[in-house]
Amino acid sequence: MKVFQVQPGTRESCTKLLQEGEIISIAPGGIREALFSHNYELMWNRREGFAKVALDSKAPIIPIFTKNSRQAINTLSYGHNILRSLYEKTRWPLAIYYGLFPVKLKTYIGKPILTEDSGMSPAQLSIKVHEAVELLISKHQGNSNSILMALLERFL
Repeated sequence: MKVFQVQPGTRESCTKLLQEGEIISIAPGGIREALFSHNYELMWNRREGFAKVALDSKAPIIPIFTKNSRQAINTLSYGHNILRSLYEKTRWPLAIYYGLFPVKLKTYIGKPILTEDSGMSPAQLSIKVHEAVELLISKHQGNSNSILMALLERFL
């Protein structure tokens, strides 16, 4: 992960990087969403830290979504409740993965959400970003959760 400079960050370190002109990526749903969201459901649980970082640094937020990411790599839903309960108690990210299917992945970039002089609270900004990401998911993924359809898209 160091090759890609992936690292945990505090609000302070993320704000500092943005103020220095760096570009960072924050996943508000974190590992919980990666492991337990099977239908592209956002699992942000009212998280506002990313919004505070953006407001403090006056950096825009650019919503993104990658179509078919769940069809490429997924986790088994069997035992899902037990693994989720264990994760919530221990923060151990245990899951049974399957996939690496050669589906066509396409990343969509939404309109930047400006934060400088926006007058928004972190809660308001979080909701606005959540809605923007949900719109990208709805528009580009829709209800298509089929691995077969995602594989066929490679050839269409």
